[in-house]
Amino acid sequence: MFSTLSNVQRLSSLLLILCFLLISTTKAQEISYTLKKGEVFDLLLVTNQPTGKEVFKNYRAEAFPVAVEKGYSFLSGFKITETLEGDIHPEGAIFGKWKSLADRQEFLKIITTRVPDFHKMRKEIWYYFTVKYYEIEQDLHFNLDPEKVIVATTYWQKEGASSEFENFIAKVKSLIETTGGSLKLAFNKGYSPEGYEYNPDYLILTQWDNKEDFDRFIKDSSTMDSTMLQTLHQFMFGK
Repeated sequence: MFSTLSNVQRLSSLLLILCFLLISTTKAQEISYTLKKGEVFDLLLVTNQPTGKEVFKNYRAEAFPVAVEKGYSFLSGFKITETLEGDIHPEGAIFGKWKSLADRQEFLKIITTRVPDFHKMRKEIWYYFTVKYYEIEQDLHFNLDPEKVIVATTYWQKEGASSEFENFIAKVKSLIETTGGSLKLAFNKGYSPEGYEYNPDYLILTQWDNKEDFDRFIKDSSTMDSTMLQTLHQFMFGK
């Protein structure tokens, strides 16, 4: 059992590695994730400032202890190796979880009291930074294999097209299965704090054994009616 201090140190070291995209020379191992009902899953999309490393040291020392105190735990994230669709090009996806929605929202309320330069430091560390978080409605457990094809897709629906959008998402999920993919996460509700807005109507995280199967999914999905979509973003993850 780690003490609070060692939790902070461990969290800091791991997130620093992710945020500045250090490349491991060892073979990537399958990563397991467990999320319990009532917990909150964080998805942060980031692009680093080239001069942010020194500021990050202060951010780590000041902000991380508050997050851990309020129930934050680090989850293994990924580099974004390619933007497949969309007009944003983040470099990394940071995953995390909180013990409850109340804890997540309390952190947002108190952080600038505890760390007055919190938002200023974030801007100095990351050129691009969005936050989306989801309350877990039932226990989840899934694995991701960095050696395989991992893709996150976020969808925005057109106003007044809810029924058509639901049918579209159902067809996407069916096509994922028939093309050999595995649906890892699917969220249609969530929160995005002011200043870090990222508000898709649906998030899907998928994995394919190989690029050929994924390419077949892309080819087949291109023939689907997508007139109910406003836009979508699609990112390929890697280590």
